Amino acid sequence: MSKSLISCLAVLVVAAAGCSSKDNNGKPSGSGGGGDVASIGDGNGGGDSESGIPGWHCNADYYGTDDGCDCGCGLVDPDCTDGCAAVGCGAASCQYCYDETGQGVDQCPAPPLPSGWTCDSALWGDSGCDCGCGVEDFDCYAGSCTTPGCKADVCDLCHNGASVISCAPDGWLCSQAEWQDTSCDCGCGLADESCYSGGCTVADCKDNACDVCHAAAGAVAGCAPRDWTCTEDEWQDYGCDCGCGVPDKGCGDAASCTTAGCLANSCDVCHNGATPVSCVPPTFTCGEDAWFDYTCDCGCGAEDRGCTGGAGSCSTPGCLAPSCDICHNNTTEVSCMPREYTCGPEAWDDFSCDCGCGAVDHGCLAGSCTAAGCKADVCEICHDGVNVISCLPTGWTCPESYWVDNSCDCGCGAPDAHDCGAAGCSTPGCTATGCQYCWDTSTPPTNICPAP
Repeated sequence: MSKSLISCLAVLVVAAAGCSSKDNNGKPSGSGGGGDVASIGDGNGGGDSESGIPGWHCNADYYGTDDGCDCGCGLVDPDCTDGCAAVGCGAASCQYCYDETGQGVDQCPAPPLPSGWTCDSALWGDSGCDCGCGVEDFDCYAGSCTTPGCKADVCDLCHNGASVISCAPDGWLCSQAEWQDTSCDCGCGLADESCYSGGCTVADCKDNACDVCHAAAGAVAGCAPRDWTCTEDEWQDYGCDCGCGVPDKGCGDAASCTTAGCLANSCDVCHNGATPVSCVPPTFTCGEDAWFDYTCDCGCGAEDRGCTGGAGSCSTPGCLAPSCDICHNNTTEVSCMPREYTCGPEAWDDFSCDCGCGAVDHGCLAGSCTAAGCKADVCEICHDGVNVISCLPTGWTCPESYWVDNSCDCGCGAPDAHDCGAAGCSTPGCTATGCQYCWDTSTPPTNICPAP
């Protein structure tokens, strides 16, 4: 895709008739923006019209409503600076064009060839952005240029008098297509604008950001490091390949490994020389599906890569831990809910922090509580052993919906510790740096925070 087309797609307000983007006025897609037609005239703007606008045979809502320049509708749209009326006409400011029935067409015709155009007339309105032709090409968008010999990113063809020259900037050693594509080309003499971070310019250089690397005179070369022992495709994919001699860029900051045959939790594909091998530790008994499923499988003989580690998971068959998503007892899957948990499997698996359930809930972070009827800042659902009770702290005067709503409420009689941490305040009418909603004692109470 050329950069001129990319620029066209990026511009929401169409600057020239050649770009067929939808504007923000609700018109249908396509430069014509056809939509429902209020009335159809005789195709030349001279027939009867039911739109209330004599001579206008397009949708009445498109006439002079500041919705872009509509052309070919029998009358010149007041929104145009130099529009045109006849079906099939073209003018520089046309943004939407219509056929004789009032239906939108995909592309507005080019306006008449302007004086001052120095390139071949066949290049005018040919859907390619020609630069250096004396006047701006109808097919170009913002950022083109007109002086012979000039270059710009949106140009598809650049002209210097009768000669066609490369549109890539001087000093670019690779092809124009490689300058205008969206991949990060390295070793081309200049920094490629498609390298959003990183990249390099010297021939035969290598960098993790490079998509394509080039040797002398622009020849394509591999981007993998010289000590990389796996394939170029495995270097360029987005997986974490291990055992390849050097850390794979697909592993990011995760702790991978590089020695042939090695294993690490971050590895997606493991290699032993030229042979791919399983990344599952030999002591992990639950199989590759459990290893790669991004959930925390417990009781599998070794800690699962999907677990957070530490005291939160476990590996002995039949074991239970708060972070476990799936529990295994040898070859059988079992419930991960602790035997002491009194609130039932629905509460255990609901992704909310249930408190007062006899054991720490699967959905709770540090700071929850387990005794029936207890309350803590992290609790989202509280239980008294039989019923669900309010988790609101003693003294809370604000609506219950404002507790655990991910916004810091102040002046509620009790600290909104769940959402404010230590950055809020509790006295009605107070304010603090962390407050997002502040409550006072008026009737009804206001929740607008005063200045600290």
